[in-house]
Amino acid sequence: MFDLDRTVGVEEITKRNLELSISPNPCLNSCTINYRSSQKLPEVKLRFEVVDLNGQTILQSNLSESNSNLYLAKLDLTKYPSGMYFIKIFNSCCVSASKFIKQ
Repeated sequence: MFDLDRTVGVEEITKRNLELSISPNPCLNSCTINYRSSQKLPEVKLRFEVVDLNGQTILQSNLSESNSNLYLAKLDLTKYPSGMYFIKIFNSCCVSASKFIKQ
């Protein structure tokens, strides 16, 4: 039997204050993904994807925790053409996205 009177915890997601940044932006041949949470995230692997304007995933990997609540990944973009790209971070509660430019 299903309990339909239960509310989903949207409030829990917004309280985490997730921050995604790419630096430098625009970048030349490499950049760093910085993903910060105001709280410790559950013990799950954070996965990221870099997507081009055609919707093709060109890179994907896991983020590693650098210190308390800060996750990092260095991107080597030397073999990709100049243009705009999107980064998507997948965690246990949501997907964060941002864009960056490779010169």
